[in-house]
Amino acid sequence: MNKKILFFSAVAVKDDIGYASDFYANGLFKVNMRTGECIFIARFRNESIVEKRLFVKALWINDDIFFIPASAGSIHVYNVKTKRMNIIPIPLKSVKEFCFYSWRWKFADACVHNGKMWLIPSTYPGIVSLNLTNMQIEIIDDWIPKSGYLFRSNVIVDGETIIIPDGRSNLVLMFSLETRKVILEHIGEYNNGAGGACKVGDEYFFSPRVKGGSIICWNKKTKEVVEYTEYPEGYIVGELSFARCFEYGGKVYFPPIDSNYALVMKDKRLEVDRSISWKRTSDGKLGGMFHSNGFRYYVEFNKEDRTFRFDLKNGMITDFEFYTNEGDWYKTSIILEATEKEEVIQENKYISLEDILTLNG
Repeated sequence: MNKKILFFSAVAVKDDIGYASDFYANGLFKVNMRTGECIFIARFRNESIVEKRLFVKALWINDDIFFIPASAGSIHVYNVKTKRMNIIPIPLKSVKEFCFYSWRWKFADACVHNGKMWLIPSTYPGIVSLNLTNMQIEIIDDWIPKSGYLFRSNVIVDGETIIIPDGRSNLVLMFSLETRKVILEHIGEYNNGAGGACKVGDEYFFSPRVKGGSIICWNKKTKEVVEYTEYPEGYIVGELSFARCFEYGGKVYFPPIDSNYALVMKDKRLEVDRSISWKRTSDGKLGGMFHSNGFRYYVEFNKEDRTFRFDLKNGMITDFEFYTNEGDWYKTSIILEATEKEEVIQENKYISLEDILTLNG
């Protein structure tokens, strides 16, 4: 028995059980959300063994779990009762006219409304509608701007409207799930792209994806836009300053990625928050994994990575690991199966160069 820490980005949870796609390799796991123990179930068929971030989102509908592709080629549907996996291909027009499209960043998020699943693009050219009765796909693509887009996993579902800011410009997409009408607006003079987004009351908050952008407070009803281009004393700006923002205790939190502290906003006043230790080391980098059942899960990347969760009930941070007790077997199986498929294997959090040379020597 060999314990190995796992990292996830697409997880569907019901009660204390989750089903998750591995971030660093091709692996479907059943997860005990109380203990963090993970049991390997299967590979996702017809997908790379070693490609990172195959899926961006998982949605649990009845007995089926839908995995929404990031770098994967298709939607995969796992049935928890029959243990079978079905594949739903997504058509793609010629990408020559969509120079912004990247196969590694197909979709940013997904939601369900009125019997249909809506796949929100990251760089995929169009919004995808999946009919959950007959599994027919429709693509809405008559709105795509010539400049393209890079939407991140910052989708806000506000009633029947989806709102998502672009990650490389001040473009904001608003899409009606009822009328299918698309509205594109440009919000903020100094907004160079959002890395995080959340809604509190009538206001939407966007945090910058890269250094030099502004924090945005936008009231969609009144059209008021407040931009924050200067940060409080004591805050050191990083190249990728903020993880996804969220609301807790009447404040908007902007957790740090590579900056030194989190920022909080209350009553439109931006302050440094030293009450929560998001990072243990100054050179650590924070990454958000997912949120579920009242917790937000994070990883701090460093020489010794740690995973933890933020409790939305009391504001406490506690270490929490997702792990498998079959670490050696899982690592070996990845290398052997990838070698058999003649895939290029690179070092990552699971596999070292020594592991690759040992098994392929």
